[in-house]
Amino acid sequence: MRHTRRERFTHKGLHRLRLPLTGTLVYAIWLVLMHGYAVPQGLMAPRAAIWLTAYDLIGMLGFYPVIRCGWSARSSDPQLMLPQILVGCGACAICFATAPELRAVALQVMCFIQLFGMAVLAATQTRVITLGTIGMQVGLLAWAWVTDADRQRFMLDTIAVAASIYIVGSIGLQSYRFSRYRDQVQQEQGALNDAIDQVRVQLIHDPLTGLLTRDHLIEQLRREVA
Repeated sequence: MRHTRRERFTHKGLHRLRLPLTGTLVYAIWLVLMHGYAVPQGLMAPRAAIWLTAYDLIGMLGFYPVIRCGWSARSSDPQLMLPQILVGCGACAICFATAPELRAVALQVMCFIQLFGMAVLAATQTRVITLGTIGMQVGLLAWAWVTDADRQRFMLDTIAVAASIYIVGSIGLQSYRFSRYRDQVQQEQGALNDAIDQVRVQLIHDPLTGLLTRDHLIEQLRREVA
């Protein structure tokens, strides 16, 4: 079934906007839980919640118009996948630093964010996001060591960060392998298409004179008559 140009454009646009819309939903759920539960229960200070809300609004409202207007279409990452993941991990880092009671949740969400780019990020981008996230978590652990006087809590945070680093590293490794396989398949597909084009050219040209074959000319005449 053939699709019109408008239908193809609409389908492509919806696919491109899927991630920012999903990210907006995740941010909205996070804000509801933060202001509806974490702050009233004393798990997060109101001032920290205000700063985190302002940061989350950037993630919610910043990427959608840029992608929707097509300003990122010519870049190597038209969906702005890498910046969106980094901004999401940054929100988790802020939560980790400002709300000690929610550190385990922040690490879990940070691991979940990595899954968004597993199937689409290039190999270089995968390395950047994996090493960046691991470095961010190590920095957060150092922050907890400096600011938290409760050493028992710090030991629990260390175990949680170590588990999170293992998960992020495993996801990053699988994502890297998948991106390499995807690039290899694309290269092989391109080579196959080139070979098919060469065979097609050889089929419609005489190997001795280089002229079009009689069968091809008859077929073209039939099309013209039709």
